[in-house]
Amino acid sequence: MDYDGNRYMDLLLGCIQVETSRRPPARNKPTSEVDGMTDFIDTVEQALAVFKRKRNSLLLVDALPTELLAAIFEWAVSGDVRKRYVELQRFRLVCSSWTATIDATPALWSVLSSHHSWRVQEIALRRSSNHPLSVWHDVPSVSQRIYVIGTPRFLQPSSIQRWKFASLEFGSRAFLATLNHAAPLLEVLRLQAVSGSDDDHWTEDLFPGDMPRLQEIRFQAVAVPWESRYFAGLRILELSCIQRRGPTIPQLFSILSQCPELSTAVLDRVAFPSGDSANQTTIPLALPNLTRLQLTHLTSASTHQILTNLDFPRLVKFDLQCSMFRKGPSTLFDHQLYQTCPAFVRLLQNARAMRIEVQADMLTCRALFPKDLATARSFAVTIRSCPSASPLRWLVSILKDVSPHLPAELTVSGFFPFAHDEEFFEMMLQIPHLVDISFKLPNEDIAILLARLGTYSVDEDGEVKWTLPDLNILCLSGDYFDDSEVLAMVKSRYGLSKSQHKAKNHLPAPFVLLDVVDNTRSTEETLAEIRSIVGDSVLEWEEFSE
Repeated sequence: MDYDGNRYMDLLLGCIQVETSRRPPARNKPTSEVDGMTDFIDTVEQALAVFKRKRNSLLLVDALPTELLAAIFEWAVSGDVRKRYVELQRFRLVCSSWTATIDATPALWSVLSSHHSWRVQEIALRRSSNHPLSVWHDVPSVSQRIYVIGTPRFLQPSSIQRWKFASLEFGSRAFLATLNHAAPLLEVLRLQAVSGSDDDHWTEDLFPGDMPRLQEIRFQAVAVPWESRYFAGLRILELSCIQRRGPTIPQLFSILSQCPELSTAVLDRVAFPSGDSANQTTIPLALPNLTRLQLTHLTSASTHQILTNLDFPRLVKFDLQCSMFRKGPSTLFDHQLYQTCPAFVRLLQNARAMRIEVQADMLTCRALFPKDLATARSFAVTIRSCPSASPLRWLVSILKDVSPHLPAELTVSGFFPFAHDEEFFEMMLQIPHLVDISFKLPNEDIAILLARLGTYSVDEDGEVKWTLPDLNILCLSGDYFDDSEVLAMVKSRYGLSKSQHKAKNHLPAPFVLLDVVDNTRSTEETLAEIRSIVGDSVLEWEEFSE
């Protein structure tokens, strides 16, 4: 029979014949014409399914090894844990071979969440066989609680024994009682309390038995016996929001001494019990593999003890936040940390990108070190709404020590009468390689700064010394100055003023950006003259902001 050269018609007819022969004889005798046609349609649909399977078997993706195909599925569904099995089911519906591969790969079914229904959890636990589990538990919102029935299946003892990764959010102490079962396979443990209580959630029965594979612990508002076995051999340690039952400083050092491979240490809002003396630890503790250290919202005394007694030669990222103006001694405030902590001084000197922010009651220091940097070469200080300049003199001392190694930036984003403190103002103007000064808000001392930027001195050897000779970015704001003061400064630094015979051959760096916002004290003639000196692309002057 000719089917216009379509050679697949014979193959399809063969499939129909095979499906017809498989049917029971009774079904080949329909009682009516309609029943006969319906029966034949069923046969054709079955034959088409066989035909499609033969077609799919020729696809390149179907020829992939099972392990590689399973890895592709894992990558495709590894986004939102809550939608994992919805996405997996879509792949199962593509073809029978994909269904067989997915159902026969325990790793694909080894991720469980409290958002999954009991039915989904039951299927996943059965198909995951004995494969290690990764589990997520979230506290349901008020609107979600009506859909939550019973305890998740993965919190049963038989499932806990298979845990490899556990990220557990909870809202009551009763939840911790479900974790008093052994978890010998656990590698990552994240426990986060979300209740509004200021008290820590204390537990002594967390996962009894050994956990030889544990490499990461993150506790939020959770306290355990700090001398316990949990911490030996860790690579990542994060303790946060532990206000009442935190470890003592000696206990913290004891924990760290058990972790020679520790790469990340985060201490955020941890209150170390009072009475710890820095003299209790006299031998510095080396952490040779630590690359990230975060000390945020700790007391100044705790920060000082930690930085004074630890050594981390391979540190790459350092985050520090500490109060400067709290009642009582502040080691950052009175130079003690900078003067007595060799590790802190070395961190500053070795950094290649740093940002220090000073607010009304808080110091923030973030640093990156050469290992992770390709082009970053900057050191930045931001001062926010500081009532007085005097407490910041130690900060300028740091800039003077660090700036010879790399360019420095200074940003003033709040009310800061720096020129009223003559000693601080002079120290600021002597920072080596200060390349950027930016005022985010109006400041009444900008006019004084403009006047100084246009001056220079000549030393005994006849060498010309300009004020901040490397400054090439200046961003100003407000109406405390006018364009004539800017013009005078520009003329001086570009050698266009009178009585500059000695300085014309030793001019400071030209500006690459001169940005002025929210200033209404300007004229077109003066701005045109400034542009003719610095260039059209350098000057940006906005009279007001929307």
